[in-house]
Amino acid sequence: MGEVCQRCGFPLPDESPCANCWDGTASADLVRELVAASERAAERVSSPRDPRPPLGTPVLSKIDAPEAAPALRDALRHQLATVRGAAARSLGFSGDARDAGALISLLSDEHPEVRSRARGALAELGGQTVADALFDSIPGLDIDERSEVQAALAWLGDSRDLETTRHAAHAWLAERQLPKRRLAHHGWGAVYAVLCLGDHRDAEKLVETLLARGRSAKPREHGRGMPPDLYNAQSVSYRFNRMLKERGFSDLAERCEQSLRELVVRSLGTGPRPVPVPVDVEPVGGRSIPRLAMSALSESPVSPDGRPAKFGGQPDWLQAPAWPLSPSDHPMIFLGQLPLLGHDNRLAYIFFSNEVDETWEPLSVGNAVVVQPGDGAAHVPTAPLEVGPQLFEIVHDPHRYQQVGKMRPYERYISLEPGADPLEWKWPELAPNTYPANGHGDWNKIGGTPAYLQGHDVPPGPGWKFAFQFTAGWAGHEFADGAECYGFVNEDGRGAFLWQCH
Repeated sequence: MGEVCQRCGFPLPDESPCANCWDGTASADLVRELVAASERAAERVSSPRDPRPPLGTPVLSKIDAPEAAPALRDALRHQLATVRGAAARSLGFSGDARDAGALISLLSDEHPEVRSRARGALAELGGQTVADALFDSIPGLDIDERSEVQAALAWLGDSRDLETTRHAAHAWLAERQLPKRRLAHHGWGAVYAVLCLGDHRDAEKLVETLLARGRSAKPREHGRGMPPDLYNAQSVSYRFNRMLKERGFSDLAERCEQSLRELVVRSLGTGPRPVPVPVDVEPVGGRSIPRLAMSALSESPVSPDGRPAKFGGQPDWLQAPAWPLSPSDHPMIFLGQLPLLGHDNRLAYIFFSNEVDETWEPLSVGNAVVVQPGDGAAHVPTAPLEVGPQLFEIVHDPHRYQQVGKMRPYERYISLEPGADPLEWKWPELAPNTYPANGHGDWNKIGGTPAYLQGHDVPPGPGWKFAFQFTAGWAGHEFADGAECYGFVNEDGRGAFLWQCH
């Protein structure tokens, strides 16, 4: 295993900084280092002995720092298209109105990706000069590139091309055969532009165009399976309905979803399947095992306790720091700290490693639980580190046209509420097509009785007692497919961690 990032514990790429926890800041010197890395990567790619993809440009395209602007301006003239495009995108974040001229010149660049990045950067900078240049660049563009211009103009509030954009949006939604090439992008700019610049009636017409496509779908020749046009209409609807909701047309999104669902049922010749319904029902035997429900997460402390229950951040050690280490002697990633029910002022500190796959197995080399105060040592080597790798989260700025997805440290404080679990999770006989509804705190809790996803599971050996469980994604780090995490404490003071998934 190579080096890992000291901030987040993820493997470091060949470039710097670490993209997993980077906040977009950079100096002019870093820009020049990234450009040099791209040049070296291009030389490797040209060699059949080392056909790796170019490096350096992923970070180079996400810089949001005015101090980096001078070096980014120089990179706009680089011979490599990957560098020109990445620098153009970052200049949209880092530059100002003075950069509009240089970016406008890239609208006629020979490489389509450079032209695309320049459009996004210009929309980010804004201004009438930019809007005029984008509008003037439309003649001669193919449908893909024109769609990008239409989206950029809509972001700027420029409706000069709206009538043509309406036609393009309807034409794309009504296509009988969607091309596989660039399916994720082809035509979406025009749809986005109409939803931005138009009104409820415009959105309603787009919905009717898509539904008409589904209604007119011709059955397959052999009469089996969903007709291709209906399948394509349904595929398009997922993103389309999300865009409708984002623009405030939730009523139309619901109508579109329901109508397409009915068309699919009709085309397959089947009646609607019964949908299982959750019902409020208490487990057999009632509730008698004390627990603390994790009721909510907050970015601010929810109690005066100096060592609160939380996910992310850095541990608040009760004794001398004992940071667990991975098999390669790197500090593991801190996941959170939780109090132990029935033990005043006792915390379980949870860690995992991103260097190995065995993070789900209790007492494996991929995770660790440190319990303090206590004499039980962790089952892996530790180091006296007060701080170490932690969780990070992506933050998007809705006021930005280009979404860079900045990273920031993740820390959430947990509100706890008293409650109770059953001795075991058994349910009374239920009516057909029903299932027990999840009770408040049944899955995110300290103490109580474990609610397993995949059956009974405890660490090996005697003396283990269930301590806590929580849903991984809710806590700030998804291990896999809705993972549910479980913690245990042994009578000798050791802790253990495991997770199950759907």
